[in-house]
Amino acid sequence: MKDVSSWLGLIAGVALLTSAAAGQAQTLSPQGAITATGVVNVGLKATTVFDSVCEVVFQGVADASGITLTSATGSQVSGPIDCTGDGGGIVEGWVFPIRANVTPDRQLRFENIGFSMRFGDCQNPNVVAAWDSADSRIDVTADKTFCRLSGVLTVSPATIIN
Repeated sequence: MKDVSSWLGLIAGVALLTSAAAGQAQTLSPQGAITATGVVNVGLKATTVFDSVCEVVFQGVADASGITLTSATGSQVSGPIDCTGDGGGIVEGWVFPIRANVTPDRQLRFENIGFSMRFGDCQNPNVVAAWDSADSRIDVTADKTFCRLSGVLTVSPATIIN
């Protein structure tokens, strides 16, 4: 009987350690200045008339708990939306700051991601984006409001979620 209770104690200890490790917060590294570069598709959810493709470079900062994007430059690849964000088109600019927090399952949750349009801000709250540590890449799709936004951004320097 002593052998059974010893094994049960060992199993309980391993289970406790495993659950404690699973509950640990994930962190982003390295920390400091970053750029996130890629192609983003923007448009309105109800129609494809305004669908546009933008090349964009975001600047921001990585900290242990996530990324804060603070500015961007862009260029229009296709479509009627001016991706430069200089106020010359329907899109007047990205709404900053854009904050993304690391989730326990090694993804990023954007608190709010969107752009300002002439008829109002087009923001999507609580958007979970897939994170690829091997390629330091964010794959985001946001369509919770009247706007759509999707794309893949590569973060530099190479960044991982631990």
